[in-house]
Amino acid sequence: MAFQYPQFLYALFLLIIPILIHLFQLRKFKKIEFSNVALLKKISIQSRKSYKLKKYLVLATRMLTFTVLIIAFAQPYLPSKEAKNLPTEYVIYLDNSFSMGYKVSSKSIFEQAKQELLKYISEEDEVIVFTNHTTIKNSSNLKNEILDIQLSPKSLKLDQVLLKSNSLFSDKENTNKKLILLSDFQANQPENLNYNDYLSSPVDVNFVKLKTDNQINTNLKEINYKEKQNQIELEVELEAFGDMDKSIDVSIYDQNELIARKEVDFKEDLNKTISFKLSNKAYPKSRIEINADGLDYDNVLYFSINENSKIEILSINQKSDDFLKRIYSGSDFNYSSVDLNELSYSSINQSDVIILNEVEDYSTNFNNALKKYLEDGGQLIIIPAEKNVEALNQFLKTIQISTLGKINNEDIQLTKINFQHPIYINTFVDEISSFDYPNFRRSYTLQTTSSPALSFSNQIPFLVNKDNISLFAAPLNKQNSNFQNSPLIVPTFYNLAKLNRLESQLYFELNENNVIKINWESSSDHVIQLLDDEGNKFIPQQQKFVKQVEMNTAEVPEKAGNYAVVVKNDTLKHLSFNYPRNQSLLNYYSFQEEDNVYNSIEGFFNEMRKKQETKTFWYWFLIFALIFLVAEFVLLNYFKK
Repeated sequence: MAFQYPQFLYALFLLIIPILIHLFQLRKFKKIEFSNVALLKKISIQSRKSYKLKKYLVLATRMLTFTVLIIAFAQPYLPSKEAKNLPTEYVIYLDNSFSMGYKVSSKSIFEQAKQELLKYISEEDEVIVFTNHTTIKNSSNLKNEILDIQLSPKSLKLDQVLLKSNSLFSDKENTNKKLILLSDFQANQPENLNYNDYLSSPVDVNFVKLKTDNQINTNLKEINYKEKQNQIELEVELEAFGDMDKSIDVSIYDQNELIARKEVDFKEDLNKTISFKLSNKAYPKSRIEINADGLDYDNVLYFSINENSKIEILSINQKSDDFLKRIYSGSDFNYSSVDLNELSYSSINQSDVIILNEVEDYSTNFNNALKKYLEDGGQLIIIPAEKNVEALNQFLKTIQISTLGKINNEDIQLTKINFQHPIYINTFVDEISSFDYPNFRRSYTLQTTSSPALSFSNQIPFLVNKDNISLFAAPLNKQNSNFQNSPLIVPTFYNLAKLNRLESQLYFELNENNVIKINWESSSDHVIQLLDDEGNKFIPQQQKFVKQVEMNTAEVPEKAGNYAVVVKNDTLKHLSFNYPRNQSLLNYYSFQEEDNVYNSIEGFFNEMRKKQETKTFWYWFLIFALIFLVAEFVLLNYFKK
């Protein structure tokens, strides 16, 4: 038991006064003699005993009355076991990922959470609020800063939240540490975490689930791009969650002009793919929109289709290149070939892609020219020769790629296609199991840490790609293989030539290390910038080469949309960026039974107040004081002497 005003307890020392009065109260008795006093002496003795009992009972009631009155003025209470009269630190995680943008009536659960949180926190408390991208610590303007927090494409997993919160608590030992997590708790985390593994000191962890029941959402998941018969075909993948009882419109806009629209319903299947056929032209600033309930951020998907520029391909040969001429005869390529003995080194730097077609001789000057070409951002495709592989290996060592091992003179078949390799992704409709695989009379062993695009039946890689270099593990001439007649040869070389081209990629994800190559020859000091529709310019990280610039967009831009790639006043291309779709999934974390889980911010703070409330009972002492006063009154008036 503790006291609100313990100084009143000093008054207890004053109780010694009535004790002294009662103990040392002296009375003088007058003697009266009677003739027969036997009976009177007996009555006198009995009255004196009753008087003493009454005197001590009155003393006790008075003492108890004053005692309980003094204790009542000191206001006794039982402190909460949780509080222990220690200061409290609050670290609050406010999830501002896009999934928190789910709207309930006219407001999102995120906006509701901010407003409700402001009702229960005070700037006088020691409160730290952090989100997925910012931390508000020891702020004198805490409430306004919370109101300024906006939704962000960034998100943290539960273990990351715990680790970050652990770093925000002080090192003080005599404090109550409370961690409050306000989130919808999307299930992007392994289940049943041991929170103590992430917290270095005892922390009261509380979870407030901010989500509504019966949620629905429709997500524009992905767009695939194909060119067919002078048309552009866009395949749009949509994904729905919850009970979708109404259809939605899917619209395509070229800037602000509506160019196509379709209606889709999800009654039978929550995953839909719809196709749009568009005129074969450039769509540099385009987007797809849906009019769906649920989350807003995934209702728009931006994309850019730029005008195709022809790819300059140079084949350096010491074997026939007839098969290459047939593959690169289309309108997408400018193909030229030259015998190694007639090669002019100046033509190397004018090419986007160079194919070394079974070249046997690698002179020092030739190697240096190829190495400089790669350093300037060029792309190299190497088909080994049957002879003098040692010279090729010397060159491969200088460009730091896997070398060819011993030769295998036994017939072997190519049997494995990596359908998820960048060379073949989106090339085949289905993963083909029965295929007319080519055979090889001679091949080389190839050790690599990179995932091969093609492999032999003995699992040895046949085609590997690293950075801008692609290497085959066997000659492709007709005497050694029937690969030139295989259905694989056209998609393989076609995709290799376009592997680093930008036109085929419709959009990029924000906050990713996207490495984007822009063809631009300039010796000036100007830099490439990204220009949005509102006229804002951003300078991404970039590295200049002779014929191109390599950009990295990990930091900028931060907002989804269409962007022009500009140098001064010249527009080189258009790029589109979209938010990651990982926040669209309506799956949530499963808590353990012992977790402190609440369904609202109000519910949590009400429960916390109950736990921290002290139990006062001063009024009971006042009741006892009245009881003792009544007892004294009865003793004085109704207890006969």
